[in-house]
Amino acid sequence: MRERGIGGDFAIGELGGEQTGTLGASDIADPPRDPDALIRRIEAVPRAAGSTDELHVFDTISGLLRTGLVPADLRAAMYEALATLPDVVVTEEQVSLDGQRGTAIGLPRWSGTEQHDVIIDLADGAYIGERSIQTRRIGSISAGTVIDSVTVRVTPVDDQP
Repeated sequence: MRERGIGGDFAIGELGGEQTGTLGASDIADPPRDPDALIRRIEAVPRAAGSTDELHVFDTISGLLRTGLVPADLRAAMYEALATLPDVVVTEEQVSLDGQRGTAIGLPRWSGTEQHDVIIDLADGAYIGERSIQTRRIGSISAGTVIDSVTVRVTPVDDQP
């Protein structure tokens, strides 16, 4: 499935969108560039019921990155913030997504059966996309199976349709 979000404006759902009180595409110019301050800012906004601070920060950052609008200085702060979260797993240069190799910054989910990864290109700091992988065998789904993935490619255009 391929979806387009003009200016990173996807409908609320799997690809993003904004709900009242959350950080979204319209806030990209505003967040602090210091990783610790960025985490505090994200923790201060409303979150999904039952979400931990760690999961809330991870999901907010991955949602902002998914817009394709995050400038390089903010991406760098976001990557540093993700790397400081407890329980984060880093898989260096071993992840292939849509033909691109990158490093995964992953967070195991509360269920203990999957991990969500943000995948970046360390050479230039580009956000490649995301994936969820099965971490334990459940039925016919083996550990290590990619459950879903999203690739983001940003292409500048002169005007929008």
